[in-house]
Amino acid sequence: MNWRYLIVVFVIAVAGPPLAVRFGQLAAPCYSAAAPSAPGDGGELPTVEQTVLLHFWRPNCPVSVKTEARARALRQRGLPIRSYNTLTRKDKSREYRIDATPTFILIEGGDELYRFSGGLSSKEIVALLDRE
Repeated sequence: MNWRYLIVVFVIAVAGPPLAVRFGQLAAPCYSAAAPSAPGDGGELPTVEQTVLLHFWRPNCPVSVKTEARARALRQRGLPIRSYNTLTRKDKSREYRIDATPTFILIEGGDELYRFSGGLSSKEIVALLDRE
């Protein structure tokens, strides 16, 4: 194998993930770090006795954007859903060990009952909340 190819592969492997994050932030400037209270950034968790569904999403992921729209509509109907944009709420992403988006985490009494990574329909999101 030509050594030049090895250098190219190495550079892509090292620089690829940080560049992807950087370009992802540029693709959605309204969700930049300068706007930490953008819609869908969840706020603080409710009291420990309550049940809440946490939804972690990313604005440059098409599946995440669809699930955020569904979660927002259900939240407006009064369901206990908190959404966190992983680009602006990196603290919450680290706290809940988010490595893929979208990710849903069902919390009850401060304990994690269920976790799912992937797209869900509105019916499936409601079904998650009915698991309790």
